[in-house]
Amino acid sequence: MTGLKSYAMNMVNSKQFDDSKVKEALKDCVNFYSHGIDSVMVAIMAYRVKDYRTSNVQMSAAFDSAFDCEDGFNERKGLVFPLKKLNQIMIYVNELPLYFTYVLSNGATGGGGDFKGTCRKCAKGDPNISYDFCVTSLQAVPKSHNSTLKELGLIAMKLTKTNASSTKSFIKNLLKNKKINPHDKLALQDCIEVYSEAIDLLKEAMNDFKDKQYSEANIKLSSAMDSSTTCEQGFNEKKKGKMSPLTKENRNLFQLAAISLSIINMVGGKSYY
Repeated sequence: MTGLKSYAMNMVNSKQFDDSKVKEALKDCVNFYSHGIDSVMVAIMAYRVKDYRTSNVQMSAAFDSAFDCEDGFNERKGLVFPLKKLNQIMIYVNELPLYFTYVLSNGATGGGGDFKGTCRKCAKGDPNISYDFCVTSLQAVPKSHNSTLKELGLIAMKLTKTNASSTKSFIKNLLKNKKINPHDKLALQDCIEVYSEAIDLLKEAMNDFKDKQYSEANIKLSSAMDSSTTCEQGFNEKKKGKMSPLTKENRNLFQLAAISLSIINMVGGKSYY
C-alpha cells in the first residue's frame, strides 16, 4: 500500500495528468491510502497483542481505502481510473490477512454481527426487500461479517452510493451510442440528472447518519430511492410501452436504499419488527 501511495503521489506531480479533476481524485486517493497505511499499522499492533477484533476492523478500513479511491473517480464525470490494476492487486493482497483476522476474531469473541439476521428483519418489514439480495449484497463487503448494526447501516448506504455512481457511468456509456433513438436519449439524460442528485443526497444522508440525525438521513435516503423510480418511469412517459434499459440497475438501487432505510430505522429506534 505504501508503494501504491507513492505511485499515486508521482502521478499527481506528473505532467501527464493536467486535468484538475484527475489530480483532485488522485490527491484523494493519496489521502485514502495514507489512512489505509495507518489502519494496517494499528491492525499489526492489535494482532501482536491478540486483539483480533480490532485487527480485523482496522484491516477492513485499510481494505476500504482501495474502493474509496476508485469511487472518487467514478463520481467525477468522464474520468478514467488510472490505478485500476494496481488497486485490484492491493485488494487481493489484503484479502488474506482480512480473512484470517476475521476467523480469529470469531474464534475469540464467539462471532460478529449477525448481518443475516438483520437482512431477515429488513425483508420481513418491507416486501420490496429480497432477503437473498440483502445477504448477497452485504456479504460482498468483508467488514459486514463482523459489524455492529450502525456499521451495517453505513455499509448499506455506501453500497447504495457505489451502485448509483456505477449506474450513472453506465448511462453515460449508453449515451455515447450514436444510433440511440431520441426518446431513449431524452430519458437517459433525465436519468443522469436524477442519479447525480441521488449521489449527492446519499453523501449527505451518510453524514447525517454518522451524526445520529436519523430523521434527516431517512428523508434524504428516501429521496435518493425515488430516483430509481423516476428514472424507470421516464422511459414509458417519453414513449408509451417503451422498455427501460436500466430496469435491473434501478431495481438494485431501490432495494439497496430500502435496506439502508430499514437499518436506519432500527438504529434510530423506529423498528417495528
